[in-house]
Amino acid sequence: MVYGFGQVLGETLLLLDAAGLPRDSLRDWTSHVLPAPNLVDLYCDKMVSRSFGGDGRPVGAALEVAQKDLRLMRGLVDEAGGSSSNSSPDPPRPGAPLPVLDGVLGEVSGLLDARAARGEEAPMDWSAFLLELEARATS
Repeated sequence: MVYGFGQVLGETLLLLDAAGLPRDSLRDWTSHVLPAPNLVDLYCDKMVSRSFGGDGRPVGAALEVAQKDLRLMRGLVDEAGGSSSNSSPDPPRPGAPLPVLDGVLGEVSGLLDARAARGEEAPMDWSAFLLELEARATS
């Protein structure tokens, strides 16, 4: 869910840009509409202020951790084989599209690839995937 919130926040920032509205207005929503403190508000602040690390300071969950988590989640679906021990009537079929998961995984992987090509090694917070989302939206 956390990565999904990040994707929604990132896309909302792009929509605010397209509408010519200040990105800070998203902070108003996350801090006043949702009971604070919460993870959405925390990552909104990181994304609006572009506090992703990459400068040698410690980060919470690095891009590499996000990529590992997201690949694990994708693997759970891909290897499910249509079997389930829970009460779900129909588990997802292997390879089923999950747009939020697939989108964030693509953006995290794309940013990691771009950083590797530039020789950048300092850890960055997973929410830095916003940089790849922005690059894809403007290219």
